[in-house]
Amino acid sequence: MLILGDVWEPMPYVIFGSASVLGAFLCFLLPETRGKPLPESLHDAEMIDMPKR
Repeated sequence: MLILGDVWEPMPYVIFGSASVLGAFLCFLLPETRGKPLPESLHDAEMIDMPKR
């Protein structure tokens, strides 16, 4: 990465930034959350693992 900075100074930032943005977009494709509503409150998040009664 240090050598890339010699070629073009912002190059390491562009590589790391684009990799993180790509990773964030790929998270939308995860099957665990695709098409499911996300919790909107702390109470909703706590009720995710609770069995339905």
